[in-house]
Formats: sequence, C-alpha cells, structure tokens
Amino acid sequence: MKSSLTVVFINFNQSAFVEEALNSILEQKRNADEIVVIDDCSTDESVAIISNRLRNVENARVLVNAKNSGVIANLNRGIDLARGDFIHFAAADDLFYSGLYETGVELLEAHPEAALFSARSDIIDHMGNSIAEASPSAGVPIAAGFVSPEKVYKMLMRHDGWFMGNTVIYRKIHLVAAGGFRDVLGSFTDGFLCRYLALECGACFSFEILAAWRRMNSGFATSTLDSFERFSLLIANGEKAMKERPDVFPRNYVPRWVGRQRFEFARRSLSKSHARHAKQGVVMRVFGILVEKFHVAFLLVKLRPWDTISYARQWVQIFRNDT
Repeated sequence: MKSSLTVVFINFNQSAFVEEALNSILEQKRNADEIVVIDDCSTDESVAIISNRLRNVENARVLVNAKNSGVIANLNRGIDLARGDFIHFAAADDLFYSGLYETGVELLEAHPEAALFSARSDIIDHMGNSIAEASPSAGVPIAAGFVSPEKVYKMLMRHDGWFMGNTVIYRKIHLVAAGGFRDVLGSFTDGFLCRYLALECGACFSFEILAAWRRMNSGFATSTLDSFERFSLLIANGEKAMKERPDVFPRNYVPRWVGRQRFEFARRSLSKSHARHAKQGVVMRVFGILVEKFHVAFLLVKLRPWDTISYARQWVQIFRNDT
C-alpha cells in the first residue's frame, strides 16, 4: 500500500513570503497527498493570498484560528488533523526544493524502522539571498540512507546540528507515540523531538540540500537567542526533558548538549559586539576580531572541551576554502 504525505503549512502574518513558499510545495516532484494550512489569526493579507493560490487545489484545506495560539499549539493541532502516514511541517517563510518530498518519502518507505527523515538546508535572508549553507560535520554520512540509533548516538556525540527542522518529514505514528511537541521547550521543541525519535528508532538522512530556511531576527528560534532569560529557561527545560528519559538520552550526551548551546549563545553575543567595533574604524575592527577569536577559543575550551579538536578542524577547512 502506498504511503501518504500530509503537509502542515503554518502561517502568521507572512504575506511577503507565503505565496513563494506555497509554490515550492505545489511544485514538488512528488506531490503531497494532503495540504493542511493553519493560519494563526493573521492580521495581514496572507489568508487571502493563501486562499487564492489554493483555490483549485483539491487536496488542500485552509483553517483560520479564531485567536492566536502560537507555533507549538499549531504544530500539535497539525498532528491531530493530518491523515497521512508522514507529516512535513512547513513554515510560511521558508522554501522547499523540488526533490524534498520525493527523496524523503522514498527513504522512509525503504526503511520502515526510521521515525523521521532530514536533509541539509540553505540559510537565506528576508530577501532570499544566501547567508550560509547549513552543513553537517564530517560525522554525518554522505550517502543517503538509514542511520541506526547506535550511529545516531555516535554522531550526536560528535556534532549536534544536523537536524534541519525545515527538511524533517516525520512518521506520524512515532510523533503521536512521543506525545507531540512540548510547549515548555520553546524553539527547541522540534530539535528535542528529532533527537528523541532518532535515538529511539533511527532516522533517514540525505546529504542533499533540499530546502532553504529564512533566518530573520523576528523568527521563533532567533528571538530566543536574543534574550538571556528565554535562552536560560530553554536550556534548563531541555536538560530536564532529556534527563527524564535516560533510556533514550545517554547520560554523557546531555552535558555536551548543554555546553554546546551555552557556547553558541556566548559566541552570538561576541559577534554582536564585534559588529559594533566594525563601525569604529580599521584599528577597532581588527582589535574586535582578535578579541572575539580569543574569547571564542576560551569559551570552546571551557564549555566544549570534547569538541576542541573537531572545531579546530572546521576552522582550518573554512580558512582553506576562503583562500
């Protein structure tokens, strides 16, 4: 029996991007079997744009919330509404390259033990210009295929950032069994769930770049990093959630995750400081760069001592590519 795919498309005031995002879903090589649009009580023109674009799409339905519910509530509502075997949660400001559903569904069908699929992603700004490529480390398999729970653990110990939420396709039965997305985890809710499911069941991965994440300061994840209080709460809740499931999250992984998150927060703060120095002339710009590099090295040794060698290798590789 052929598997079915539901796309849960979540929108809130994204009239500038929503049509382009929908087009990228409708132009997939492998069509979605169902498209469920959840609008979170938008006040702009996005609902009209969505309704017009999906007017002749028979397998699409548009639901408008009576009041704003927030991202996580809408993710969980999407699980309840989805009829497909697989679910892709699509943000209204992201882009999805044409091979995403074809590649993801084929791999999940070939590996029924896998709880999810993910791939690499581009990172773009509000204008659609490339900012960076979200590249997994050397610990991620280059060949597409299934990654066992044992290998997932080894990979997570080496590198955390290879689950790109905009590319993830979940097997619905595992989403339901895991209890869906946890509100207390904020912007880490999908990151936690991906790690949980991959460690428990295994996951499929493709080295292809199959989507583009539009990173903006107002975004759900980015806004968390702009507040020390929100960030600290996220880390505390994430650590607690992992420790509650020692049968899934190995004890020696949890402190690594905490250290890596604290390092990234500190590094982001240093980058902001450097940006201010860059406006004060050449001397201050050079001084700012040197200070930033020194502090990053210090924080790496303090917060991520186990990652020092692999991080240094990444710096060397970036330097070689730049030169």
